[in-house]
Amino acid sequence: MAAGGEALFLAKRDGRETIVVASASGDVPLLATDEVPATNGGLIWFHGLNALSASALAIGLDIGYDAIRAGLRPYGKEYAGAKLRTVFAEGFPMQVLFDSSGKAPAYAAAVTVTDKITVPGRKICVITVPGNRPDWAFAESAEAVAGHFQRYICFERREYLRGRKPGEIVSRLADALMAAGDPREAVATTGDHKDAALLLAREAKDEDFIVVFGTESMATVDTYRRAFQETRERA
Repeated sequence: MAAGGEALFLAKRDGRETIVVASASGDVPLLATDEVPATNGGLIWFHGLNALSASALAIGLDIGYDAIRAGLRPYGKEYAGAKLRTVFAEGFPMQVLFDSSGKAPAYAAAVTVTDKITVPGRKICVITVPGNRPDWAFAESAEAVAGHFQRYICFERREYLRGRKPGEIVSRLADALMAAGDPREAVATTGDHKDAALLLAREAKDEDFIVVFGTESMATVDTYRRAFQETRERA
């Protein structure tokens, strides 16, 4: 900044977390992160960091502040506008959060969000790990989510077996969850995402909260919606 450069950071402005553009000539509040719909009113804090990064890139491309604000304000307003990463999907009888990630650091970040959500029912985690992860990744992933949910549904995507035998991923993940302290009765194993969706639809109640990890959510969210619809039509 002293040499004439700019810096972007998050800081409190009028009590709200705000993207600030700073230079030797002063600070410019760009946008409060809770104005970016993908943050869900600031709940999903790491989308605020994503907005910060996007702002920095845009400034580097000489895009004006007003244009940056106009681009960020609608982002995530609709599910299709913020695909894949940590977004609430519409069309379910309860809150359902989808996250395409299959990595332990992302799971650990996500539970800092889900821990803040209070529901009268259970918190349910649907989870997988891609097969080409090293063996220790199963324990690392389980440790990231263990103790944060009352029910776990482990599944595996056939296209992500990547050298693992069918059933190996769910077995390793279930064992890792129990080794991390979750009781056996809290952990279920199933097949692919369709099987996981059907099991979830049979078990989940309207007062529950659900997070689904490791799916290409733009492709699979309809599978979960159909599972709930078909299960409840048969009830």
